[in-house]
Amino acid sequence: MGDTFKRLRAYERNRDLPVTPEVIAEWQRVHPSTWIPLWGQSLEVRNPSPHWPRPEIVGCGQTDDPLYYSDGLLRPDDHYTVFHYVLSGEATFKSANREYRLRAGQGFLFEADDPTTGFWYPPDARVPWRFVFVTLVGATSCTLVRDLIARYGPCFDLPRTHGTISRLMAFDHGPFFITEMHPVDAMELAMELLLSLATAGRQSEVLDARGSLVKAAIGAVNAAADRPISVTELANMLSVSREHLSRVFRQQLGIPPQEFILRQKLRLAAHLLKETQLTGKEIGIRVGVSAPPVFARAFRKVFGMTPGAFRERGTPLLR
Repeated sequence: MGDTFKRLRAYERNRDLPVTPEVIAEWQRVHPSTWIPLWGQSLEVRNPSPHWPRPEIVGCGQTDDPLYYSDGLLRPDDHYTVFHYVLSGEATFKSANREYRLRAGQGFLFEADDPTTGFWYPPDARVPWRFVFVTLVGATSCTLVRDLIARYGPCFDLPRTHGTISRLMAFDHGPFFITEMHPVDAMELAMELLLSLATAGRQSEVLDARGSLVKAAIGAVNAAADRPISVTELANMLSVSREHLSRVFRQQLGIPPQEFILRQKLRLAAHLLKETQLTGKEIGIRVGVSAPPVFARAFRKVFGMTPGAFRERGTPLLR
């Protein structure tokens, strides 16, 4: 079996290798022995619409076998889409020459016959990978999944307590069951899953944008650390409102921007105390805190000692 695994994994390294029927048959023979099905549901939809997306199989499995491997090149006739969700352990998913290491609470979305995709149990993983998956069929399912991946990428974060994951786990009725569904109920479940992933993607997009804003703000504050800068001025420099900047800072850093500005100025003050002969009053003026009592009080609050004590025994800061 090890030789079979090496031959199959060769397709991951060289996508130009010919995939023969014999290779596919060998994978189909070996693959079922590398994971344990825990339960599964075949969803039989009465009189389905050929265009409506609908789930076909919901299942749960587990593996800790380093030979577990699946690749779109080996599934050329599987014309459906799949969402794979990590319940525990870790998984590696590959899409378009990029690898993703996924952990509990994360999932990946793909077209089963997409030759650029593959997934496997990481060789250095410590615990078994337990997962739940759902396959979607219907003429529009591939289009919708393609659009989702193009917009947000193939990987998504969903908490284990998310309603959609709970709904998938509710299909656990034993090793293997067949459940009948009305076409509308089936489409509703498929769309709930896809909308949940789209919402998770949008939230990730917002967090990325907020992270970029905070990064730009930090750079602007550091560049202006030796002169007065207000939150309003900082917001104007970043082309956002003061209110939005304050909200994002609280969400991302847990402090308002004015407190962050003060801390950065005090870091510069600490550096000047150790590296120059400027007086405390001169340093306070330099960082825009001109009143000595205010400067001393703010400095002590951040560093736990007065500016004079810090000059004598404080630890130099890297800038």
